[in-house]
Amino acid sequence: MNAAKGYLLAIAVSLVIGISFIANTIAQRGGVAPETGAFFTFLFASVFSMTTILFKKKASYLKKTFVKHSNPMLIMGIINAVAAITWFYSLELLGPSLLGFILRFSTIIMVFLSVVFLKESFNKLEALGGAITVVGAILISYSNGITLQTGILIALFSAAAFSLAQFISKKYIEKIPPVEMNTIRNFIMLFVIALFAAATGKIIMPPLETMPFIMLAAFAGPFLSFYLRYKAMQSMELSKVAIITSLEPLVILVYSFVVFGEVLHGIQLIGSGLIFVGIMVLASARHAPKLLARWFL
Repeated sequence: MNAAKGYLLAIAVSLVIGISFIANTIAQRGGVAPETGAFFTFLFASVFSMTTILFKKKASYLKKTFVKHSNPMLIMGIINAVAAITWFYSLELLGPSLLGFILRFSTIIMVFLSVVFLKESFNKLEALGGAITVVGAILISYSNGITLQTGILIALFSAAAFSLAQFISKKYIEKIPPVEMNTIRNFIMLFVIALFAAATGKIIMPPLETMPFIMLAAFAGPFLSFYLRYKAMQSMELSKVAIITSLEPLVILVYSFVVFGEVLHGIQLIGSGLIFVGIMVLASARHAPKLLARWFL
């Protein structure tokens, strides 16, 4: 029952996070710079999170939680802020569909972290999946110009930062309620992003017509999707959450087609397909039947 709940929550993450991709894309195309978008997105996310805490009458618990776990929460919040800032830049350069596929490299990074720090095994089938994924990224990168290459590098950095933050959060998710962890995370991210945006001089009021989309992106992304992700991590292993959320690029692809009429073509489509296949092979191999796993050891 607990595992089934985890699977449903992980699927919900994929459905919700795609809304944030699309809403932020609409805001950027409406003239919102990445720095401004990041600041206002996490400003609204922090408001949503704090409103939930007040509604649940958990404000006193929130302070105690932060004091008790201040060091890991600060580290996780700062790393998440880096992931968010680079995410907004890569969204501007790549668009939602392509970014969704590139960010799936987070699965490879999570497996790497599990192998290095948790001493989990790594078999040849997983290596094959990783190799296919890398080939897909290379195909996309080296056939579409310097702008796309830059966007892919920034997106990969974002994926690495996000994976590291997820790895840290998994260690503390049993000790910190998801709503409290997400609220503290959002406030720390807001502070770091505000410093960055102020340093670049790009905190300006977004066009009025983009504000509803920024608010929607904040609610769907850093508020709701991360709360659901942390709840899923309470019910199942981090690598299993990574498997289910590998559906995210397909969801984003469908949303992009419905909202913008955009589809991937040519090498981008082939490369994205390889990334998806590679990630599914790698992620599935983490939990393949023992007999199948032995064949590739």
